[in-house]
Amino acid sequence: MPTEFRLSDEDLAQYGGPEWVPFDRDQLHDVPFDELHKWEKETGIGTVVLLAGEFAEGTALGIKGVIWLARKMNKVDTVPFKDFNIKTLKARYRDPLAGDDAVPPDGGSSEPSSETKRSKKA
Repeated sequence: MPTEFRLSDEDLAQYGGPEWVPFDRDQLHDVPFDELHKWEKETGIGTVVLLAGEFAEGTALGIKGVIWLARKMNKVDTVPFKDFNIKTLKARYRDPLAGDDAVPPDGGSSEPSSETKRSKKA
């Protein structure tokens, strides 16, 4: 089951794309080597390192890397990694299995999106 990521309102306005972008680690198994290698060269982060530790530890580089990769995997028009200057601690993620609550990375905002607020009222 994918985790979903959301940029801050200001980053979403700057970089565009859907409000929530899914990221399913299992889909990486179907990505050809050439594509994974291209992403690794652009980010400077090994895919296995990124998935195994960086995001789980809440590093700014890991948060940026996973969100950028999620956008690329979902064919969201995304600037090069070096130009993807998001406010990582304002990004949010949610686990669809855990419900609607948006969970911030360490130090991030716990304020649910307007979409989440609306869905809780319904």
